[in-house]
Amino acid sequence: MTLTLTGAGSAKVNLSPKSADLETEVKKFTDAYNEVISLVRDKAEDYPGDHVLRNIETKLQNIVSSEVKGSGLGTFDALAQIGVTTNTDGTLSIASAKLASANEYDFESVMDIFRFDRADNTRGVAQQMVDVINGKVSGGTFQPGMIHVTGGIVTNRETS
Repeated sequence: MTLTLTGAGSAKVNLSPKSADLETEVKKFTDAYNEVISLVRDKAEDYPGDHVLRNIETKLQNIVSSEVKGSGLGTFDALAQIGVTTNTDGTLSIASAKLASANEYDFESVMDIFRFDRADNTRGVAQQMVDVINGKVSGGTFQPGMIHVTGGIVTNRETS
């Protein structure tokens, strides 16, 4: 699974079976998520009364705090169950011991929380986020600092 954030810094997340660097990769995911949430909030302050950016924030927060639905899931079906929790400010953090324990107990189930499974059409957290962002900006990409992406709902929110 790869999740790439491009813009004010970048993060690429790669998870592979029994990765010794699982916490590092999940940290990249949480950092990228936190950066997107921060950017959306900053841009929303520039456009008071505009619900589009707040709607994106709400949908992303719902994804990280909800169970992943699908028939192919194993032991875990939510980020909180593997130690990725939502802080009171809406950002994500990692409980290292809980993540390591989940990884040892059922790595595939941990992976399933993040990834898309074509066999049963389960959309993991990463795929759900892509779906939200694809629905809000054109071209299927979200580039922090470039909310003015043309052709989508968020078209021309700011000029460069």
